[in-house]
Formats: sequence, C-alpha cells, structure tokens
Amino acid sequence: MKQLPIFYLQSFACSNHSMKRYLYIILLCISISSCITLRSSDSKLQTAFAPKVTDYTPQIHRYEIEKRPVRYMELGNDTLPLLIFMHGAPGSLTSFKSYMKDKDLLNKVKIVAVDRPGYGYSGFGKVERSVEKQAAFIKPILEKYRPLHKKIMLVGSSYGGTVIARLAMDYPHLVDGLMFISSSLAAGAEKTYAISYPTRYPPLRWLLPRMMRVATDEKFAHEKALKKMEPFWGKITVPVSILHGNSDVLIYIENALYAKQELKNAPVRLAIVNGKGHFLPWNSPKIVKKEMLVFIDRVVAYQRPAVEAKK
Repeated sequence: MKQLPIFYLQSFACSNHSMKRYLYIILLCISISSCITLRSSDSKLQTAFAPKVTDYTPQIHRYEIEKRPVRYMELGNDTLPLLIFMHGAPGSLTSFKSYMKDKDLLNKVKIVAVDRPGYGYSGFGKVERSVEKQAAFIKPILEKYRPLHKKIMLVGSSYGGTVIARLAMDYPHLVDGLMFISSSLAAGAEKTYAISYPTRYPPLRWLLPRMMRVATDEKFAHEKALKKMEPFWGKITVPVSILHGNSDVLIYIENALYAKQELKNAPVRLAIVNGKGHFLPWNSPKIVKKEMLVFIDRVVAYQRPAVEAKK
C-alpha cells in the first residue's frame, strides 16, 4: 500500500476542534469560489456584454493548442490599442467584467479577456502547473492581434500577473506594457494556509470544487515556477505599472518591491495602496481604474528604442 504523506495522516489525528476548523475553512473556500468563479457560458457573455451595455458586440473565440482548449473574448474598437486581462486563481475571463464594461476604458483600448488554462471554458478542472506552458498556450492570442494593433498591453491580477510576466519574458516582441495588480512575482513571498496541504489529497481534495483543485495545484507549483523566472526579468524593457496593497496578507507587498528591484531595464511606476489587501480590483475599483488609465497613457506614449523594435 502506498504510504501517505505525514501531514495527511496527521490531519486525521487532530482534535475535533481542529477538524471542525478545517471543515469550516473548506466550506468557506467553496462558498467564496462559487461567488468569484463566474464560469459564464457564451450565451451569458453575449447577454452581459451586449451592445446596449457596452456599445459593442462581444466576440467569443476558441482554439486548441497541444490538445488543450483556450477561450477568450474581445470587445471594443479595432483601431485602438489592445489591452488583455489575465485573471488570478481561481477566476475566469469575467473576473474583470466591470472594467470590461467601463466606457472610459473602452474609449482608450480594445479589450480582450482570457480564460486561463484550467479555468472557465479553457479545459475547466485540468490544471497546467507550468507557467511557461501557460504563456505558450496564450501566445497565439498575442500573435493574432500583433499585426492589428500598434500596442498590446497586459494586465494581470494575482497569479495572472505571474503569467503576463512570463509572456513578456518569453515573447518580448509581442508585449508593449505590463500592469501587475496584487501580483505574485517573488518566489515564496505569499501565504500558504495549513489547510491547503491536506486538501491536496483525498478525501479532503474531493470536497473542493474542480477550480479550487486547479488553484491549489497551481499554488504548490508556484514557487518553483517563479524561481525559474528569476534570470529573465532583465528581458522586460517596456513600461510596467505595479499596484499593490501594503496590507495584502495573501500575496505580500514584498512581491511588488521585488519586481521594482528586478525590472532594471524597464520604466516602472510603483503605486502602493495604504491599508488595502489583496482584492484591489473589487475592493478599490476607483484606484485600480485610475492607475489603469495612467498605465494605458504611459504605454501609448512609449517608443521602443529603434534597435529593440526591429527584433
């Protein structure tokens, strides 16, 4: 019989009080996940982002890469620069829905939002632990729009920030700007709750919704992925905006400070929000929108050096 990890066995030897606490946390996670997943069907997206709401007709696309489906949605004016939203863990392309409907933003950029691998309708429940592979799976979207838009900028929250950083490292010719919101960028500088360890294994794993299993699996592969990225920060040379709350107890403020330090070849704007935690896009929308508009203007105004632009 296969020996189970020590912490798995110990989870059954804990006190009734501890078990009740673990179960409470699991139920809380399930409750939260049901609120923020918003795994909307195509028809629901068409209704939510209809022309009467946004003045534009949403277009939903799918493609397959290495036998994995990827879904994304575009909205807005083809003549404008392109902004791509990358959600965290868990989440889906609707995580930024209020911003995708914002007319001030739509007057400045065309918007694309992506279901990251394992979420939404991009192979829901099937994890991709490699950030490098996630970036490769999303690359075709950038390649499609590169000939159509002079500027392509990426906005990522939490784990989505990790993915857009990797995209800019691996495919710098496809990215003109990055905005990190509460993003995980420094290896090990994030909270891992004790309950996360036993939920990696049955029977507690079975209690989690599929998208929470994906988020957990990503979580435990994250530190290794970020360490692999450490040598490549110098490859990022485009404008970067970093927005982080100094009271973030999930993804610590050290992530923002680390990125600022490592981005030696990029013009960086660092905005630290006093007294705010991890969920800035939803708890501080005015601040996020303001910084997003500043970010867009910075990217539009930036001119790549002639030699770099030819690469």
